[in-house]
Amino acid sequence: LDGVSVGAGVGVVEQDAKGVQVAAIGNSVRRNSRGFQGGGIFNVIGGQGRGAQIAGIVNVAKGYFKGFQAAGVVNYAKEIHGAQVGVVNVAKAQYGTQVGVVNVAGKRSATQIGVFNVAGKRSGTQIGVFNVVGKDNEYTLGLFNFVRKGKTALTMWGDELGFMNTGIKHGNGKWYNMYLFGYSPHAKRGSVGLAHGFRFGGSGKLFFTVDAVARGIFEKKKIFKKAPALLASARFGVGFRVSRGLSLIVGASYNYFNNFDRDDNDLPEPFHGITMEYGSKNNDDIHWPGVFVQLDVNL
Repeated sequence: LDGVSVGAGVGVVEQDAKGVQVAAIGNSVRRNSRGFQGGGIFNVIGGQGRGAQIAGIVNVAKGYFKGFQAAGVVNYAKEIHGAQVGVVNVAKAQYGTQVGVVNVAGKRSATQIGVFNVAGKRSGTQIGVFNVVGKDNEYTLGLFNFVRKGKTALTMWGDELGFMNTGIKHGNGKWYNMYLFGYSPHAKRGSVGLAHGFRFGGSGKLFFTVDAVARGIFEKKKIFKKAPALLASARFGVGFRVSRGLSLIVGASYNYFNNFDRDDNDLPEPFHGITMEYGSKNNDDIHWPGVFVQLDVNL
């Protein structure tokens, strides 16, 4: 094919194709393709491809593909340099962007944006709810991240409200998530939280951390029975590696608390007594500076 093919059924090219293929059901090129394929159900390239594939259900590029794939359900390419947009996107090697509900890349991935993201040994950026990646990844943002051959630590820290927090810290050595549980005898409240942060700089045993923490605050006897209050913190820490598996972090925080106008789930003042109230008398909108001391034990 060297030109334009339009059909009501299936368009099949036995050799190479260059140009435009449009068919109500689908298009198939046995060898290499350069141009555009538009199929109501499917598009298939048996060899290498350059251009765009747009299909109602599935696109397949069995070899190297440079360009754009968009499908109502599934996109597949052995190696793609470009973008895949669909419900499920799969590539053995991906040098571009995948946007979908499920994104899967083999030995290498550039950018994945979806609900479930899975990448092989090397990955660029992942943004989703569940992310799984190999050891060498640049940035992963999600509620639940798993880095194969990553770094995991038991983290414990206390703050100016008297909360003693413990949980799991996991990431690639730079970016990390923390999954937290806490209790404050001073406030008589429990908490469940999630944090996302970054470790950087320093020399030798010294390093720095920046993270954002969101916690749901529950009354002791009513945990999970009522909607929690919100306690959010932005933290900056200075860390010192005490030993190979032990790190100490001390730092400052800025905190925001909102009990959504429920006077039965407020907080006592911080130990230092400094608060700034912008809401109602029921403690629904309070800001204050804080401090924390944290201990990380590598697992």
